[in-house]
Amino acid sequence: MLVSTDHSDAVDKNKVWSEMISETYFPLSVECGNPKDFKGHLKSWGLGVLGLSEMNCDSVMYRRNKSHFEEEKENSLLITIPHIADVHFHQAARQTSCGPGGFLVEQGDMPYEFSHAQRNRLWVLKVPTASVQSRIGPTERLSALTFDATSGIGSYLLGQCATRSKASTSLTTLHARWPDSTCWICFAYQCEVMNVFSTAPFRPSAPHTCNALNNSFATTLLILI
Repeated sequence: MLVSTDHSDAVDKNKVWSEMISETYFPLSVECGNPKDFKGHLKSWGLGVLGLSEMNCDSVMYRRNKSHFEEEKENSLLITIPHIADVHFHQAARQTSCGPGGFLVEQGDMPYEFSHAQRNRLWVLKVPTASVQSRIGPTERLSALTFDATSGIGSYLLGQCATRSKASTSLTTLHARWPDSTCWICFAYQCEVMNVFSTAPFRPSAPHTCNALNNSFATTLLILI
């Protein structure tokens, strides 16, 4: 599915883009850098239990507030992959930035702010939180983690996202070839190695980057898609 602000005559694009984004992911508040001249395009595809989207848009700030999710029964994680410029993310006491060549994890059932200061192209994977929690427990430790995707399996993940987006007519068939159980075995292994569910505290002032643990996490996402 393709949606675009080009199809709207609205003078203020904040509401228009907010509706498009909220329908694709979940309810969000949007603050466009230039509401009058803002341009955004969003393509989305279904991959079994996942959603994959490609977004091209001008500078913008997204806010997920408690009022957006307090009555939701199903929550999701977003895996965001920037291609042109850095993105900035703030959730709870954690702040991080992620540039081209990396990807970050966003927790959908907690308030957050997500922004980029210039036109950007993003790929976003939407993953059901319940599917993760049923196998590895609470997912809060994944929030605001960034991973390297410039080499190894992380790089291959980006290539597979591109392949799936180009082969949109057969995404469901492609997804069916990947066994779900294998995905979660890899994911649980990654979390064990990464120790994201340990009691060790994070350092909020530092970006939460786990480059050395990138391969196992990327493998999980690869099997999912």
